[in-house]
Amino acid sequence: MTSEIIATNARKPIFGYRAMIASMMGIAFLAFIVWAHHMFVTGMNPFLGSIFMFLTLIIAVPSAVKAFNYITTLWRGNIRFTPAMLFSIGLVSFFISGG
Repeated sequence: MTSEIIATNARKPIFGYRAMIASMMGIAFLAFIVWAHHMFVTGMNPFLGSIFMFLTLIIAVPSAVKAFNYITTLWRGNIRFTPAMLFSIGLVSFFISGG
């Protein structure tokens, strides 16, 4: 939804559309694998924990591609600040700082 809202209210197509789709697919795939990074205090084998930690770090790459594409879509766009657009910009900001 955020991609459509940003593209519509910036009045520009999403920058790097194919990279954005690939990033979404990469995040969806890796999300099924990194579930155990929430379970470090459960007595998990440290080697297994390090594998999940590495996979969690890898998910930052497609996430950074999405954030970069959102920001470059907004760059020099004719932006309308509708409530949905403000929410989407806030989501991207939160995604960068807390993701």
